[in-house]
Amino acid sequence: MDLREVGYDDRDWINLAQDRDRWRAYADASDNAGEMNPGSSTESYPAFPRVGLRENHGKNLNQVTCPDRDSNPGHLVSQPDALTVTPQLDFRNEVLRIKYFKPSLFKAQWEAYLQHLNICNTLLRTSNPLVVSTRNIAAEKKVCSRKLKIPPEDLDISNINVHKLRQNLRKQEYDKWCALPHKGKGVILFQEYTPGNKWIFSKEGLSSSEWRDAIKMNANVAPVRSLHGRSLDGFRCRYCNEIETLAHVLGSCQHGELLRNSRHHNIRKLIAQALRNKSFEVHEEVHCVASEGGGIRRADIVALDKTNSKGFILDPTVRFEMSQTQPSEVNKEKQQIYEPTIPYFREKYQMEGTWEVHGLMIGARGTIPRSTVNTIKTFGIHDIIPKIITSTIKGSVAILKNHLYGIS
Repeated sequence: MDLREVGYDDRDWINLAQDRDRWRAYADASDNAGEMNPGSSTESYPAFPRVGLRENHGKNLNQVTCPDRDSNPGHLVSQPDALTVTPQLDFRNEVLRIKYFKPSLFKAQWEAYLQHLNICNTLLRTSNPLVVSTRNIAAEKKVCSRKLKIPPEDLDISNINVHKLRQNLRKQEYDKWCALPHKGKGVILFQEYTPGNKWIFSKEGLSSSEWRDAIKMNANVAPVRSLHGRSLDGFRCRYCNEIETLAHVLGSCQHGELLRNSRHHNIRKLIAQALRNKSFEVHEEVHCVASEGGGIRRADIVALDKTNSKGFILDPTVRFEMSQTQPSEVNKEKQQIYEPTIPYFREKYQMEGTWEVHGLMIGARGTIPRSTVNTIKTFGIHDIIPKIITSTIKGSVAILKNHLYGIS
């Protein structure tokens, strides 16, 4: 609050402290302004009380009686003889619980009404007759449900589970994001392995500028020419004649070919070194010949388990995320390419045992499909997954910066 608005322009803090009653009155009046009567026509916002039910022999509703956030919106004290309701939105006790094992989205517009539903539920549990006589709890709940756009048939006003309600709203918002034709492209793959999304909150291994650009790439709002309103020179690529989308920049534009190769090689080296640490015999960038005149191939990683007479051909591939079926399509594509080379490898390494081909798709924006995670876990090297994600994001950011600004 600007104290000059209440007639105080003195710099002497002693005088200010002595005159505190005057500016406290203005602060209290400001806090008390805007309380809504749920029965009135002004339903812009419900009253968000910081409830203080003060009595000498009251019982505190603390973490023992209200063990979780949804049932403990603030410090509430039950009392039969006094009720003070101050419309003050206080989120000091509100801590967003990050759950990495499912899509976790937070939207502040929901939380105000969800917290008010918590308050209504908690007040009803006090069984205080003053609450029922001074507030229309059912009407307040209806206002909140209407603001949250919850169909009446899907909501039991008398028994609202705010935790489940929040989860449903998050899921609905995530589905809407995935359904967007441009900004939602490939977003569905972020739920394949949600522990891989920790970098969004921790920024682990990323500089501030890399983290910022990675967030833009995730939402598909990086300033490429195809983004609406970003270019006065058309939507064609500034280096070739293709449409300049983020997928084109990160995946196919010739201007970033060397950086794309570097991104791929860094991932290949991480996987190869992890396999060596697990006592596999590992060969990288191995030239091979496909059977029946199939031509020459080059396998990224050939891992040999001579103890069990098993051979593995691994081909990590970075692709821009497009659809949920993309990982299986990439795996089939790699199997069609490298399965014809298995006879060559059997002869080259004198190993007649079983051979497997695995195409490991890695999303250009840092997603790791579940199929890739499962394959990595079979080799016991799942601890390198965060390193792969960080390396991929850093490589993609370098490609984007080089394309937009000529720097990497």
